[in-house]
Amino acid sequence: MRSLYRSGFSLIAKSVLWDCDPRHFRHKRELRNIYNRHAGKKGVILCNGPSLNLVDFDLLDRADCIIFGLNKINLLFERTNFRPDYITAINRNVLQQNQEFYKTTDIECFLSSSAPSSVFKNPRAHSIFASSFRGFSFNCDRYVCQGNTVTFVAMQLAHFMGIRELAVVGCDHNFGVVSGRNKSEIKAGDDLHHFSKDYFKDVTWDTPDIVESECSYLRAQAAYAESGGIISNCTVGGRLEIFNRRPLEDFLSV
Repeated sequence: MRSLYRSGFSLIAKSVLWDCDPRHFRHKRELRNIYNRHAGKKGVILCNGPSLNLVDFDLLDRADCIIFGLNKINLLFERTNFRPDYITAINRNVLQQNQEFYKTTDIECFLSSSAPSSVFKNPRAHSIFASSFRGFSFNCDRYVCQGNTVTFVAMQLAHFMGIRELAVVGCDHNFGVVSGRNKSEIKAGDDLHHFSKDYFKDVTWDTPDIVESECSYLRAQAAYAESGGIISNCTVGGRLEIFNRRPLEDFLSV
């Protein structure tokens, strides 16, 4: 019980500090401008599993939809001219390791307010307050829920932008055998559970919490259904079975 109160007070303290941060007011105005920006459009979230290497990016490039890339999606750029419309990242290790890209990219980014402050000198980088609250945020200009996976954050942003037909691609939902949930550790050697072997090669990563991620996906599924929308799983293979599976070509063509 003491731990529960401590977590609650910590969340309130972080929220109050963010509300008093001068950056909060500027970024809140920026985030309000994206509300319903893409109403009526389809959206695709490019997750970072190995199956992303099986995606036809020329097909995505020609498609009339909004694409969200996650975390270190820029490691893909040396292999293709394709670029997503947006990039989202909230994990502290990712933000630190990939900060040079976030500082200079022309792609609009939505990054946790805990990112290095120098990142936000890039006018294309928007600060979002990532709360540990377990829910689905319909007001991303105020906060987003982390849900133990950046994919869930992207789902909230897409909904806030007015997207109601959403697909996840490259969400293998499989990280092999890990030593525990939400533990920071060095991932030694090639990374076999992301689309690039260099993704977390010999650097710190936070081990995933598959169960909490699935709980978040169920919340997202319910939120989209409540709004008359739907989330489809267009991943080739993988272990995510919460969303109905659908070929990416079919999702984009209808």
